[in-house]
Amino acid sequence: MTNEIKRLNIWGRDFELEILYEEYEGEGRIHAQDVALNSLLGNWNVVNSSLDEVKRFCVEWYPRELEAISGGCSIDNIFRYVIPESLFVFRREDVRAVELRCRSRLDPEHGLAMYFENENLVGVGTESTIFLVSGLG
Repeated sequence: MTNEIKRLNIWGRDFELEILYEEYEGEGRIHAQDVALNSLLGNWNVVNSSLDEVKRFCVEWYPRELEAISGGCSIDNIFRYVIPESLFVFRREDVRAVELRCRSRLDPEHGLAMYFENENLVGVGTESTIFLVSGLG
């Protein structure tokens, strides 16, 4: 996989995110992937406006974990639970598809991901289930 690092502000905090590209063996990334990444970066407000949806997902799916970590089922500081790590750019020509992948204290094994198509948030889930939302699985 070809990768690079970008410094981006997510939900009010700066992160260095690894940019990963879905690639086929023996082939590099395609132009559509560059377009997908640049389109999302150019409309970064959609990522920052995903915070409420991420919090809602965490509260709905991990109430016991939230209770154990913070003694309640509300999220005051998302960064206690979720840390953005990378952007994964899918190899698709029909839509611009990018996933923001995060490390999650609530589900360390599966992480958390936000899936964007054509610069719109389509879904929030674990890295292993987000494919169901995206139609890729």
